Amino acid sequence: MLTADEQDRLFEVLGATMEVMGQEYTPAALMLMVSDLSAYPLNETQHALARCRSEVKGRLTLASIVERIPSDNAHLPAAEAWALALSGQDESETIIWNGEVAGAMADARPILALGDKVGARMAFISSYERRVEQAKAESRQPQWTASLGSDPARRQDVIEQAVEQGRIAPEQAKELLPSPDRLEAKLPLPPSPEEQERRRRNANRMIQEIRHALSSESRNDRMAQKRQREREQQEQRRQQLLAQAEQMAEGTS
Repeated sequence: MLTADEQDRLFEVLGATMEVMGQEYTPAALMLMVSDLSAYPLNETQHALARCRSEVKGRLTLASIVERIPSDNAHLPAAEAWALALSGQDESETIIWNGEVAGAMADARPILALGDKVGARMAFISSYERRVEQAKAESRQPQWTASLGSDPARRQDVIEQAVEQGRIAPEQAKELLPSPDRLEAKLPLPPSPEEQERRRRNANRMIQEIRHALSSESRNDRMAQKRQREREQQEQRRQQLLAQAEQMAEGTS
């Protein structure tokens, strides 16, 4: 909310802008516009009026001023907000979102869980636009927060980009990203010589056990092959004896 001095300054700039644009106005109408614009920072409103003087060809309206105020357009477009919320469904992905995006996604998530992506998108956009309109009516700016994913590399990239965009403060980023000291503390220590020797003995024992198992399997295979050959030889001998018996029977007939 503008102070009384800032409102007086805005009254002067707004009146001068209308005069430059060849538009008549009454003090009452001017005061009404100042009251509506007092929710925005003075520097942003002055910048918006400067753009109006160079861009607006017809009458100067409150809407033409507001649509050029950066803080009034701080909310993401609905399609962009949906893409952001959808990417956040990947557990590895870190996203920077706000209450309007999160709330709309909460409304759309049950539909998305049913596999209806089109229906979920429609529900999200409807909820999101309603929430943004309410935020604008209450002069609330989006409050950006981080939803951290499991991928540390993506987490750092997204948070650094959010700092550059002015969505989160550097102090907040420091809390979200571990310091180099904490990262170093999480690295495993190299094993001691005793631990290395223990691991070497365990590895050798496992190798011996594997070799023994393979050797046993090989012996079992050889024994099975030997028994198979013996069965084949017995069957061959039986066939020979049977043939001899048949020949003897034919000779006596």
